[in-house]
Amino acid sequence: MKTIKLVLMLYLFSFTLFGENDSLFHTVSQRFDKYQLLVPIEKIYVHQDRTQYVAGEKIWFKVYLSSSNDKQASSKVVYVELIDGKNRRVIESKWKLVNGLASGSIQLPDTLPRGLYQLRSYTQWMQNFDQEGFFKREIRISSQYVDSLETKLDSVPPCQITFFPEGGNLITSIPSKVAFLITDQQGRGLDASGIIMDSEGNEVRRFQTIHQGHGFFYFQPDSGKRYIAYLDGLTLSKDLPHANSNGIVLEAKKLNGKLRITLRHNIDIKGFQSPLHLSVHKEGVIWLNAYANINEKISIVDIPDEKLPEGIFTITIYDDKFHVYCERLAFVNYPEPLKIGLNTDKVEYGTRKKVVAKIEVRDKKGNIQTGNFSLAVVKSNLDNLQERNNFYTYYFLQSELKGRIENPAFYFEKRDSSAIAYLDLLLLTHGWRRYDFNKIVSLEKSEFHYPIEESLSFSGKIHQLNKNQKMDEIKLTALFRHDSINEVVYGQPGPTGSFMFTNYDFCDTAEVILSAQDFKQRQLDISIVNHKYPEANFFVYENVTSLNDIDSLNVELMGSIPQSPMEGIDKVVHKIHEVKVTAKTKKKDPRRLHNEAFNIATYEVSRNFSYTSTGGVGEGFAGALGILQFLPKKRVNDSVLREISKGGKALSGGSGPIFVLDGNRVGAEVLKSLPAQMIERVEVLAPSSAMIYGSGGGGGYAFFTRTNVSSVAEIKTVSYKFPGYSQSKEFYSPDYTSVNSDYFISDHRNTLYWQPNITLNDEGKAEISFFTSDDLGMFLIHCEGRTEEGMIGVLQSQLIVNQ
Repeated sequence: MKTIKLVLMLYLFSFTLFGENDSLFHTVSQRFDKYQLLVPIEKIYVHQDRTQYVAGEKIWFKVYLSSSNDKQASSKVVYVELIDGKNRRVIESKWKLVNGLASGSIQLPDTLPRGLYQLRSYTQWMQNFDQEGFFKREIRISSQYVDSLETKLDSVPPCQITFFPEGGNLITSIPSKVAFLITDQQGRGLDASGIIMDSEGNEVRRFQTIHQGHGFFYFQPDSGKRYIAYLDGLTLSKDLPHANSNGIVLEAKKLNGKLRITLRHNIDIKGFQSPLHLSVHKEGVIWLNAYANINEKISIVDIPDEKLPEGIFTITIYDDKFHVYCERLAFVNYPEPLKIGLNTDKVEYGTRKKVVAKIEVRDKKGNIQTGNFSLAVVKSNLDNLQERNNFYTYYFLQSELKGRIENPAFYFEKRDSSAIAYLDLLLLTHGWRRYDFNKIVSLEKSEFHYPIEESLSFSGKIHQLNKNQKMDEIKLTALFRHDSINEVVYGQPGPTGSFMFTNYDFCDTAEVILSAQDFKQRQLDISIVNHKYPEANFFVYENVTSLNDIDSLNVELMGSIPQSPMEGIDKVVHKIHEVKVTAKTKKKDPRRLHNEAFNIATYEVSRNFSYTSTGGVGEGFAGALGILQFLPKKRVNDSVLREISKGGKALSGGSGPIFVLDGNRVGAEVLKSLPAQMIERVEVLAPSSAMIYGSGGGGGYAFFTRTNVSSVAEIKTVSYKFPGYSQSKEFYSPDYTSVNSDYFISDHRNTLYWQPNITLNDEGKAEISFFTSDDLGMFLIHCEGRTEEGMIGVLQSQLIVNQ
């Protein structure tokens, strides 16, 4: 735990610092440490090649995951999704995280309608908390297809105003700073002004936005009065928050080289046994603890900037019973980013020329840094690096706040007192705590429904035949199939019948066949728990969203889609006459127990054929058992047939094969006594597939169905399509060093280059190379990443192609 001693560095007025041995300080610190161990907080950032695409293209991306407790287990699986303007999940994907990193691509369907979309990413563990912690970014997609947006929301006014008293509450007769935010239906800030009136119709004061819908004013409410805000030129009105009769008002003000924290209260101190306590904390770490003398109506503490953490932190005021009176976010020190240098071998380039770039990374002191980075080179009109977030602005700003934040780079450009003032307004209006102080200090037990995913897994439940059935007497068998892999896994359910299979690692989709039996070999029902995707909240409305920009983007980009060798094909869509396609649905045979993929052989018995022994493999067969010698040899080799025919030792070294007649297990002698013509069908499962019925099927299963039998016993197996990781693809970059197949294809790449895994050497350096396309103009270069110690760096540069 990080502890700061500030005995000589603070200017205290009615404040006293906690000592290291103070019991309350020790308790708070211990509980923060314990909370970090039990409840790690994960953050995700996604670096993608650009934010504007054409339907049919790929979105290339790199995922960076960080955890508040890197020494503990963190997620190894991450989800990346695309949400359309009607809040529908149109693309979903799952990726493997290695050392907190994953890279891949999302293929946009060429029929995707144009419009605004949301790229969203999260881990399963993050689903336990507020979705404000998910990574989200708006992107534009151009297309020839148009889909109607949501209609105008008549129930929601064209703009909304929300008030945020500093510290949380208005208190009667105490002046407070009140921040406000005015937005449209899409959450974008609006410039506006208005007036505040009391319930008696008296003007109290006027107010006006300062920056992108944000503003503030000072206000002292009177007892028993109601206050209403009216926006100029609109009929919209909004009540100010109700003022409490007693309480504490917190004010934090950035002064020259220090942060001044002021507490004002009107609490009746009679019976108030303890002082008020102040804690400054960030990401589960206590930085400062102090207490204020409750006998003083005003308490002030000045904290030097250099003694406060970098980035956003929280100030909390509470009593000795951990009751929180007021709380707010603050920002004083800008985190120092890594210094990323990029030098190209030329100032300008021609078309189809090789570009060689050298990258070097150092910290603010000039020390060499190593780490992992990603880099994109894209057309300048397809991205806006000033308006979009980057790794630095997201990690130190957006990931700690809620709601829409416009132009996040603005708050990090000047780094002066005015920028801090704008940033403070943002914190007051978008405040959100990843760390709930009450939960931390009270050690409140939370039930987490979504565990940390350390591998691919699936879960389900076995249902009892009766209430008295014991789960420890049930055997669960799972047959896992993927490509050439056939793996049988055994297990037992928990006391409630729940089970989980973990530690899988594969791409695309696998098939899992499950079966459960009790000690009497009775089959039990199984249900699979499918992955629950979190609800989204992304709507684009016609009355607040203009598609003019996307329309112009559409016209500009449709001619820039990378051409294929078949570029001469007519791209015009032609209407054709109606075409009817008819086919007969294959009727499911109720007698068939297994599908084609599961059987190694299915044989329909002929009434006009003699199945007497022919010697060789089938020697010694008699009656219905003789049918086995005529199984299709392309799927059943002689060794399998020989073992089944002998009814002896199984291939797997376990028990012999099992024969089932009309759903009932029988011995070989029963089948020998039956004429072959009484059998209609034989289905054979090899040992690997037969293990789904338990370890007793190690020698395989042969299912015989007699004629004139209307039904057979139900085999209770469950087939589950187990989704694996999405398949990662490599970004294609042409090589024009010599004349090859690429040379004769028109090249209009919107993304010139994408490299998700740039690993720096011991000197903090790396080199990349790629070729320009047939397009002239400016291209944007953006490189982002982090060091092994978690330091973050962002580079933005340009590339000129002019000949």
